[in-house]
Amino acid sequence: MRIFDSDVLRYLEHCKYSNLNPTTIKAYRVDITQFLKFANSSALFTGYIITQDVIKSYADSIKDRFPKRTSRRKFASIRVFLGFLGVTAISH
Repeated sequence: MRIFDSDVLRYLEHCKYSNLNPTTIKAYRVDITQFLKFANSSALFTGYIITQDVIKSYADSIKDRFPKRTSRRKFASIRVFLGFLGVTAISH
């Protein structure tokens, strides 16, 4: 799956028009940005292509760095974002 900055902006606009709390939208933006930075620094990442291996590696990395509740929220943010883009079969 190729992900571009315009995809992130489109998703955040969708969240805004879905009447989500601005604090929630900010958290989603931070979570997605962290995920894309991780993917960009990953040896598994090629260009803007996100693979299942990158997603699994990210899920594993946030489990180690954040409390359980926070890591679940971060992964849920990514799962919903990727679902918005049409990616399916993403599990934690």
